[in-house]
Amino acid sequence: MSGEGVQQALLKILEGTVCNVPPKGGRKHPQQEFLQVDTTHILFICGGAFVGLEDIIEQRIGQKQIGFGANIQSKKERRVWELLREVQPEDLLKYGMIPEFVGRMPVVAPCTNSMNRPLSTF
Repeated sequence: MSGEGVQQALLKILEGTVCNVPPKGGRKHPQQEFLQVDTTHILFICGGAFVGLEDIIEQRIGQKQIGFGANIQSKKERRVWELLREVQPEDLLKYGMIPEFVGRMPVVAPCTNSMNRPLSTF
């Protein structure tokens, strides 16, 4: 997300509205007729590269272990994927998403590089 304005604009579509869409997908012919699309029953899948989100998650988790049985790991040893699996809505809020947008996304599922192949078969 580039900013709050983009998130606010996406909210309207996610909540269900009737949008005017150009039939050929472009804005080159402003005089053309638009198709009306009702987004009420559309499943939206949102994605992005959330660079730095793992740092926010690591601050929240911040498990400090001491003692003889402690599993002590450096930051480099803890992989990004392990952190992203622990993402919570509060992490997305700290990242800069607005609460209304995070609330409309009931499922958050991080994807790894190894998931590219299975996702392309759909």
